[in-house]
Amino acid sequence: MISNLLRKAGALLLPLLFCGLNHAFGQTFYNMSSADYSQDFGSISGWTNNYAAGSGAANWRVAATATGSTVSTTTVFASGTTGGVQKGTNAMILLGTGTNSTATDLLLNFSGRNAGTISLDWAKVTNTAGSPPRSSDIKIQYSINNGTSFTDLTGYTIPRVFNNITAESGSLTSITLPAALNNESQVVIRFYVWNNGQTGGSGNRPKIQIDNIAVTSTAPAGCTAPATQASNITFSSITSSSLS
Repeated sequence: MISNLLRKAGALLLPLLFCGLNHAFGQTFYNMSSADYSQDFGSISGWTNNYAAGSGAANWRVAATATGSTVSTTTVFASGTTGGVQKGTNAMILLGTGTNSTATDLLLNFSGRNAGTISLDWAKVTNTAGSPPRSSDIKIQYSINNGTSFTDLTGYTIPRVFNNITAESGSLTSITLPAALNNESQVVIRFYVWNNGQTGGSGNRPKIQIDNIAVTSTAPAGCTAPATQASNITFSSITSSSLS
């Protein structure tokens, strides 16, 4: 009997050990069943290139071109007027230079959950203002197949910013996520910056800063918490003869 218990304990322990190794050496999909996702980039100064290390960096991944989403500048992290993902002050900054696009990916696991909403704050970061100014747009895309293909999220107005000295900022609040994300374990949310066909103007394109990202989910209807289920279990029917 003891040997059986040891074997069972080992069977439970080994997956946990390997899971820990995976978390230590690769990007991970944030488990939405643990809590809603939120990111204020308060620790971004400690994130290393390509999200290799840093508190919270493991749930982010370098973007790559996929069906429905062409990415021409993928550097993480860039600086100055170099296109790609840059570090702001407690914020993430994206710059698509010229006719280039840039993007970055957030990894979420909706297993056993229904997708809720996504919100974020955005702001322009002037990047050598021009007159007339050039513009950039930021949109949100999603994938349910680990980034093989992407679809544009709908239900909001895509922010467009102009590279002048006029301050521009706003919030995308409680955008409804599609039911296609429900119970999917490898959901990728992509933040994508490009010129959207606006090729006029002069000077560099503006940088767009994103901050205070929040993603919600809910339990499917009819689900009962394990603790509640356990409290309904009784043992009054067990007798000594049934144990012999």
